[in-house]
Amino acid sequence: MASKGYNPHYCPSMIKYYQESQTLLKPNAKAQVGDTVFFDWEGNGASDPDHVGVVTKVDDQGRPTEMLESNAFNQPSRVTSISWNPPDNHARSIVGYGRLKDATADNAAANLLPPLANQPGAPRGSTTPRSDSGNGGPVKDYGPVASHAASPSHKPYKASPNSMELLAGILKALGIDPEGLDQEGLEKMSDELAKNPKADVKELAKKLGVKIPPEKLDDLQAKVSEKSEEFAEAGKVAEANSPDTADLLGKLSEEKIEDILKERNSPMAGQDMGKFILQMEKKYGVPAAQFLAMGTMESQLGGVGFTQGENHNVGNIRPGSSWDGPTVSGGSGAFRSYQTWQEGTEDYFKLLSGPLYKGKTLADQINTYAPPSENDTSSYIDIVKSLMSKWTKE
Repeated sequence: MASKGYNPHYCPSMIKYYQESQTLLKPNAKAQVGDTVFFDWEGNGASDPDHVGVVTKVDDQGRPTEMLESNAFNQPSRVTSISWNPPDNHARSIVGYGRLKDATADNAAANLLPPLANQPGAPRGSTTPRSDSGNGGPVKDYGPVASHAASPSHKPYKASPNSMELLAGILKALGIDPEGLDQEGLEKMSDELAKNPKADVKELAKKLGVKIPPEKLDDLQAKVSEKSEEFAEAGKVAEANSPDTADLLGKLSEEKIEDILKERNSPMAGQDMGKFILQMEKKYGVPAAQFLAMGTMESQLGGVGFTQGENHNVGNIRPGSSWDGPTVSGGSGAFRSYQTWQEGTEDYFKLLSGPLYKGKTLADQINTYAPPSENDTSSYIDIVKSLMSKWTKE
């Protein structure tokens, strides 16, 4: 399986292997010992199963009653029973069986599942087997921009047109012409109010040299207070790496991040990464939810592909021409290698806040990061959005 470009540690890639080999059987087919059984917990259909096991026992109707399974590829396997009277969660969630080709000859063609593109939940567009990056191809080599040396420092707050417009509108309503004031000072003032809408306007004006008529300062403070929520929203947009993910900043707690890592069987779980990921969110303006969702697509948050062992490359990032750190090579080329999960995580945040991505919509960012030439990018975008929405609303 792996030698043909399929990822044996990733359920959607495994089921695609059997489908492409025409050895993927329908869930109502008679199972055999040795079959790979696929489960869908979330209702996404046969194209996107959530779990897999190996059938070790069947009943007289050809239904699996025991299987060998594991919650992660690097954890010990165990035998699990499957009940049919009444059907338990495993029995209800079976979406198909994969069978070795030489064991399928006596199965009627009617037992085979049709192409996965026709199944509920199938990714749109290309049905090319996914690689070990988990999304149809490794991340493209973006050269110097994708390296440590070329990643510029990110300023968490930059004067936002929204906050400047808010302040200018208030000044005009008070009969003050904003064009007649020091523009640099006014811009800095709007920036400060975007960061802290409850800031003392009098002190800001004095500190920044913005000469607002003294008799208007109290009214200005009152108007700014009235619009504090709008200034706060403007601050989020100014802080955010992407305009359409601004409202996701600060939505995940340390505890929620740790829960997500555990649910995904990430090797980062239990290492106090929740706190660190939130620090990176604040530093680079990339929402933690986006990092987790894209990291899931790329490597199951460090669980598969070239992130295993001591590589810690959550985003499957290529070295780039100016990368002078260690690398690891695989069947699809070289990838960066990091000493710790913290180092790999920060580099991923840094890359996503770099000039190739900053200011773009999420869809444009993903089209750059996982281009259609190598990925089912449309499906990638949909899944990332779905995961972010799910996690930030739970």
